[in-house]
Amino acid sequence: GTCASDPPFGGPTEDPMPDLPPDLKQEAQDKFDALCDAARKTGLDLSIPEDLAGEMQGVLACSDFVARTGQRYPEVIAGLLESGDLHRRYPAGAFQDRLRAVLPVEAMDLAALEARLGSALRGLRRREMVRIAWRDLAGHADLAETVEDLSALADACIEGALAALYHGFCRDLGTPMGPTGKPQQLVVVGMGKLGARELNFSSDVDLIFAYPES
Repeated sequence: GTCASDPPFGGPTEDPMPDLPPDLKQEAQDKFDALCDAARKTGLDLSIPEDLAGEMQGVLACSDFVARTGQRYPEVIAGLLESGDLHRRYPAGAFQDRLRAVLPVEAMDLAALEARLGSALRGLRRREMVRIAWRDLAGHADLAETVEDLSALADACIEGALAALYHGFCRDLGTPMGPTGKPQQLVVVGMGKLGARELNFSSDVDLIFAYPES
């Protein structure tokens, strides 16, 4: 694969983000070069469209998280660039749809289920946190969209984990029953910033687990 890093970020006569201090520009270039090296090792083509060069420079300069993720998982950056998701707002339910597409559905023992589920959740979180951070830093999303997306992503991960694990545990250990023998669905209540739909990038998620009846 190739990575268009020469000339850097659009060429010597263009300065896509002239407001960046020289040290940050160099840091962004170093991060971009490291991303390109990682992409080449996995055979990926990370040629950056000209209209995204300045945007990527700013994001890499301002986010170690995006840079580190790109270096460890260059396919995440390549997929986001190709999909167009960096420049569009998700509709309601998009995170649930994306998670359903990768959740394990076949019958397996609980240990295997938890391992597969963990891998699916980490992969979704990795991709979507990069997307949310990128849109925030590039100015494509305002604060309201950013905290709503972070909250919706957390919701989707919790709901997906609950659904997968509930069925697995019911299959292996039995279905929880109320006093009248009615099946009980575990209820998960999001507290604090998640309950208010105001998660930020460093928020903890506080949950309460309960059943409708004893």
